[in-house]
Amino acid sequence: METDIEREFVAILKKPVVVNEPLGTRVISRKLEEEGIYLTEKGREKLANAPVFDKVGMIASKIDDLSYKTTFDLETKTGDIILNVSLIQKKDFQKAIDIVKEVCKSKLCMSDMFLIAEAGQELGFTIVPDNMVALGTVCAVTINGILLRHKILLKSRFGGILQIDNSKPRRFTEIIEYSSSSIDPAEIFIKGKMTSVLEAARTGAGKVLAGFREIPSVCLNETRNILSKLCQIGFPGTMIIGEPHQPILQIPVSSGYTGLIIPAGLNPLAAVEEAGINTRNMSLSMMMDFQKLKPLI
Repeated sequence: METDIEREFVAILKKPVVVNEPLGTRVISRKLEEEGIYLTEKGREKLANAPVFDKVGMIASKIDDLSYKTTFDLETKTGDIILNVSLIQKKDFQKAIDIVKEVCKSKLCMSDMFLIAEAGQELGFTIVPDNMVALGTVCAVTINGILLRHKILLKSRFGGILQIDNSKPRRFTEIIEYSSSSIDPAEIFIKGKMTSVLEAARTGAGKVLAGFREIPSVCLNETRNILSKLCQIGFPGTMIIGEPHQPILQIPVSSGYTGLIIPAGLNPLAAVEEAGINTRNMSLSMMMDFQKLKPLI
C-alpha cells in the first residue's frame, strides 16, 4: 500500500527545477538541495521507486487545471493565457527567432504573440539561467480555457504528429493520449526528432505537432464564431473543425461530439530543434497576462 510519504516525493518531482543535464535520482536530489530540500539515501531510493500511477495522467490533470485558470477575454483582449516556456542558448537565439518567424508565417503555430525573457529574469517558478534566453509561446490548451469561459467544455483526447501535404492536413501518424502520459506528447515528439515542421513551413509538406479535441456538437456554431474571432486577434493557427458525429482525418469521435484539431504551441520550437539548435521546452508552464506578449520584430 502506498504511503503519504511516497506521494510527497511525487509532489516534489512536480516542482520545476532548471537543469542542463539528464535527470537521474542523484541529479534531482542535488537540485532539490539547492532549493533547501534534503533527501537521505533511503529518500533517494523512494524517489526512484515512486508508484508509476502517481505520475501517469498528470498532463490530463494539468490541462484541466490550467483551462479553468484561463481568464482571457476575447472582447477586451485581456486576461491570463497559458504559456509554454522554452530555454535557448543566447548565442543561438537570433537564429532560432528567424526560424520561429518562418513557422508563424505558415500559420503552423498557435499564436504569433510571444514573450522573451533574458538571463536572470523570473518566469513563474523558473529563473532564466546564465547565457540562456527564454521564449514564451502560447500553449494550445489556452483554447480549452477560452471555450470553457463560454461554457463549452472540451474533451482533450491526444497529442500527435500530423502529416501535411500540399499545405493540407492528411492524417495523424503518431498519437499519445493525454490521459495515459505524464509528459506532454509534444515534448516527447520534439526530443524524439519525429517532426519536420520547418520543411512543412517551407514546402507545404511535412510532419507537425497537433492536438485532438472534441466539442459538444450543440456548441459547434458558437465554437466556430469564437475561433474566427481568435484568428483576428493574434491566434492565426490553422484549426480544423469536423462535422457533427463524423470522423475527422479518419479519427472517430464520440457520439454527440465534433472533432477539433489544433496546432501545438511548440511547433516553432520543433522547427528550431530540427535546425540543430538545442532547446529545453516546458509546456503548460505557467499563466501569463496576454498583454505582456508581443509579436516578433
